Amino acid sequence: MRRDILPACIALAPFGLFPLGVHFLAPGPFPLLDSASKISVYSLSPAVARIVRREESADGREKWEALPQFHGYPVVGKVGLTEGPELDRLRKAINRAIRSGGEVGATLLKPRHGVRIELGGECLDLLICSEGQQIYAFDRSGQRVVPTGVGPESVFDEILRFRGVGVPPN
Repeated sequence: MRRDILPACIALAPFGLFPLGVHFLAPGPFPLLDSASKISVYSLSPAVARIVRREESADGREKWEALPQFHGYPVVGKVGLTEGPELDRLRKAINRAIRSGGEVGATLLKPRHGVRIELGGECLDLLICSEGQQIYAFDRSGQRVVPTGVGPESVFDEILRFRGVGVPPN
């Protein structure tokens, strides 16, 4: 939030009035997301399978290698985000999707994006399935499912494309 309008927001808050363009977003259920200064974003293939790619080595021979995996899903590409507008957009997109979610519905899981958040020895991994409107969260305490509404996939895709990483297949 812009600090120059903070006094006006505080003064108008008791009356339920806020200056135009100011939206108060409650913190999400992942405190680590809101405080991390570095986040990795993954482009995932939604197929649970070992996907291999063919590359040609320097000496002209074919080389086949399996794509790395993120919680069992092949990683198509990955980017690291540090402090800045991209990281802020990513946080807001995830928190907005969580706030607009309802109840956990079907267990459809076809994640096309993943997020790894690390801070001070803590690690939180998120598998994001916009189609099933769910985020699967993994941390040292286990796994939980968080329902989402409007998916953050367009923000993820923009960030990945801007950084030259392929977006997940449909």
